[in-house]
Amino acid sequence: MAKNNDKNTDQFEQIGETISKTEQFIEQNKKRLSIITSVVIGLVIIVFLYNNKWLPAKSSEAHSDMYMAQIYFEQDSFNLALNGDGQFLGFLDLADEYSSVKEGKLANYYAGVCYMNLGEYENAIDYLKNFSSNDLLLSTLALGLI
Repeated sequence: MAKNNDKNTDQFEQIGETISKTEQFIEQNKKRLSIITSVVIGLVIIVFLYNNKWLPAKSSEAHSDMYMAQIYFEQDSFNLALNGDGQFLGFLDLADEYSSVKEGKLANYYAGVCYMNLGEYENAIDYLKNFSSNDLLLSTLALGLI
């Protein structure tokens, strides 16, 4: 029984030493730890805002800007769909301006198909290679065109 008490006492002493070492470390590095914590919290906030505010707004804007280019594409006006008509953006500008959202990636696909229909196969391959999507069917179509 005495051995158990000695063992428990030793464990409590070790815990006490560990706690005091931790307290000393925190006291000695308080400013550095505060800066690191602030930076991490700031990064988390930035990532949250990027994913929940900026990307959806950019995606919505890209979707509305892509409307006329898709109309031209459906009418087989591939040159207008590709370059725009001066008032509305074409797929080339959409792919550059909105490259961070899925509509910009989709514009790469449309641009590749437009170039393919215009007989500019090297440009078509370049844009189709830049296209990426989680949509298995569309990704397969893009690969098939390459």
